[in-house]
Amino acid sequence: MTKFKTDIIAEYAQLERITKVEAEKRINTIFELVTLNLENGEDVKIANFFNFFIRERESKDAINPQTGEYMVIEATRTCVAKMTKPLKARVQG
Repeated sequence: MTKFKTDIIAEYAQLERITKVEAEKRINTIFELVTLNLENGEDVKIANFFNFFIRERESKDAINPQTGEYMVIEATRTCVAKMTKPLKARVQG
């Protein structure tokens, strides 16, 4: 079963005995802080959960396999999330 953000908000609200609106504000604040730190090039490490970091890929030359034409693939930045060892151990049981 897939859990969506709304499901997590509802569970958190019930666990903390707060409204769903307040729970959503708190969760959105955490997500926003993680996002802002990643935008600023900082790694985010949440103990016993995930480590988030930005991986930068340099531009590279490539060949289009359909046309044989040379092209340049632009440099990109992507977010990487890696499970910590304690979380991995719990997930794998």
